[in-house]
Amino acid sequence: MNVLMIIVQDRTVREAIEAALPEQDLLIFAANVDDAARRLATIQADAVLLDDGPRLGGPVIKALKDAVPNTPVIALSARGDIVTQAGLTRAGAAEVLVKPFSSEALCAAIQAQVGHIDAVPEALSPREGGAHRNTAINQHQMAMRWLSRAASCLDDSAALSRSLVESAADIFDAVRCAVLLEDAGAVRVAASHGVPRSITEPLRLNYATGLMRWFDEHACLLDQPAARGAPGAAKELQLFNGRLAAPLLRDGRVFGAIILGEKASGLEYASVERELLTLVARSMSMAFQRADEQADAVDNQDQLHGIFARMDAGVVAVSPEKIITLLNKSAETILEVRSGDLVGKSVQKLGSAFADVVLRALGGGSEGLEK
Repeated sequence: MNVLMIIVQDRTVREAIEAALPEQDLLIFAANVDDAARRLATIQADAVLLDDGPRLGGPVIKALKDAVPNTPVIALSARGDIVTQAGLTRAGAAEVLVKPFSSEALCAAIQAQVGHIDAVPEALSPREGGAHRNTAINQHQMAMRWLSRAASCLDDSAALSRSLVESAADIFDAVRCAVLLEDAGAVRVAASHGVPRSITEPLRLNYATGLMRWFDEHACLLDQPAARGAPGAAKELQLFNGRLAAPLLRDGRVFGAIILGEKASGLEYASVERELLTLVARSMSMAFQRADEQADAVDNQDQLHGIFARMDAGVVAVSPEKIITLLNKSAETILEVRSGDLVGKSVQKLGSAFADVVLRALGGGSEGLEK
């Protein structure tokens, strides 16, 4: 069986390739180089087939060779002239196949390149050493990109959970994954990928048994072999068809977990991927803690504004950035303005005389002014 990454945008060409190749080959289709590079970060392809379409071709081949230098690229070109073929070869194509091609010609081109891989000395095989290092680097880079994006979700823990699940599926090539979070004394599925809703929606895990108890006692990565000694944890892990799980900890206390199912490639999780999952779980724990702290701050501010809004005295609240955040009804009456026209605007909108007083108050550390 050959594992082939096929980058094609034309549906007709895709169907022709599917019909030409043996059923036992694993075909992974991508519409662009970014999607292909992301998949190649976790799946070791035997060869890449690139359809030389309008937005594909030479520049894409170079980008592919930079991402996976040891994987041969076979270009499928509609033009058979020497100049075009030479250009694709210079860009890094190991072979150029002119369309329309026969099934035999396509299979022969692939076999020639796969055979070339198999002939590489073991010390240089792309399945060893360098390829694994490249995969690990790509996975760490993807994890770092998720962490940078997570900062935009700190005001919404549900969005943060969804972001993590989507990223984990890409980073670890996981067919299934789930994020579990504390909810009213139990643990629920906050977000999932590839797990049926009939499992995720009604599920509530207990801290006294299963995964949560195991994490509370061990606070480390759990895999299937380790779970055999803990039937409750093994049973709950099996609900997700999970292979790996890592706890989410806040101040040493378990408040959730991230679970990964099997890899789409069928390969086992390498030790470097286990270490990366542990790091992602730690970073995720801190992100959720910051999200909770931010949510608490917003709740406290809302409560404070609620108190101000009900006061008989006129109250104007101004942020450190000199932005009006609240005018209660009394302030509207006194200043003869409407809060809807001013909240979110600069304090200067209240007039220079009033603004000067407020700015002096802010300079002394006060964020509100009663008039």
